[in-house]
Amino acid sequence: MILGIGTDIVDNERMQTVISKYGQRFLNKVFSSREAARLRKSEDAQRAAATFAAKEALVKALGTGFRYGISLCDIEVIRDRHGKPRINLSGRAEDFARKMGVKHIHLSLSHEKSHSVAVVLLES
Repeated sequence: MILGIGTDIVDNERMQTVISKYGQRFLNKVFSSREAARLRKSEDAQRAAATFAAKEALVKALGTGFRYGISLCDIEVIRDRHGKPRINLSGRAEDFARKMGVKHIHLSLSHEKSHSVAVVLLES
């Protein structure tokens, strides 16, 4: 059964501007240490924008936004061995998802020159 769906879109140029202005301080605040390391290596605003969009889409699917103590770093976008994006939850995001009965999190990411988009589907 579908418990929630969320989507978000991010302007890639805006992400590049923020990364250029705040650098590592921004990456450490918004992304997990693994995400920040991956983004630092690629220096890819599209990848950062898609990852950020996934976090926003996840909290929309939960119906919480970034309330109830859920932080950006509680939501981590990783890749499986085939390159498929997945979401790992920790902290308050994990607690909230467990209480909702979330068993599977489906994630789709896409980007083109100007924008990156993410869709998250929560399933029981």
